[in-house]
Amino acid sequence: MKATLTTRLRELGFALPAEAVTPTLGLVRGYEEQFGLTLPKDYRTFLSKHAGVRGLASCPLLEPTPFGNAECIDYFFGFEPDGLADATELIEGAPDVVALGYTPLGRMFWLFCAEPYRGHVFVHDHYGRSAWPDDEFRKWPNLAPEIHHYLDLRRTGRLPPKPPGFENLYLAARSFTEFVERLEPYRSE
Repeated sequence: MKATLTTRLRELGFALPAEAVTPTLGLVRGYEEQFGLTLPKDYRTFLSKHAGVRGLASCPLLEPTPFGNAECIDYFFGFEPDGLADATELIEGAPDVVALGYTPLGRMFWLFCAEPYRGHVFVHDHYGRSAWPDDEFRKWPNLAPEIHHYLDLRRTGRLPPKPPGFENLYLAARSFTEFVERLEPYRSE
């Protein structure tokens, strides 16, 4: 039997900081009204109980990326003044896409709220590395093998096709629940 979202987050060490705004269904409704959207049910439930939790976990990604095979999340946006609503406003494409959380390096996880990707979770590479020439990557002397693999796939035209506008988005999960289930404890190498 799969763990509930609450249990899974607790297992991974996520908790609501003392200074966080306590999430409520009323705050979730206000957010939906502000952006004129209806959130996927699993994320809506999560927000009403866990918005603003912090911790550190790693999520294996479902496609090759120019930054490795996994990405960490350390903050699920909450209802603080500079939280969920402000982060969502930064996204071109909102409210079809909403802010989910941050990585320790400032990348953002996004949740799609419109078809055909409703409920899917992506990580956005704000550095736009998909457009970097190979030489830019090779400036790093200890480039990870998975990035070499990405470059080889790109060079030989074997990267999965992407719809227009998705060049810097990488699939993490096909639902918010799947995203949380796929999270793993962070291990530094």
